[in-house]
Amino acid sequence: MTSRHGSQQRVGTRSAAGDGALRSFVVAARHGSFSLAAHDLGVTQSAISHAVARLEHQVGTRLFERQP
Repeated sequence: MTSRHGSQQRVGTRSAAGDGALRSFVVAARHGSFSLAAHDLGVTQSAISHAVARLEHQVGTRLFERQP
């Protein structure tokens, strides 16, 4: 598929779930907190944790150092 600007676009390479995981990661990184990210995005802390875990699995490395 070609965009209006003539560049090639990949179709179907990212799922909505992948986009959500990336968004969760970005907001959590900005806040430095899964809980604050959850509040900002209107989801639970557990949802942020699971989304980030999915992203970590996809990229094959830990993205956050968890604190108890």
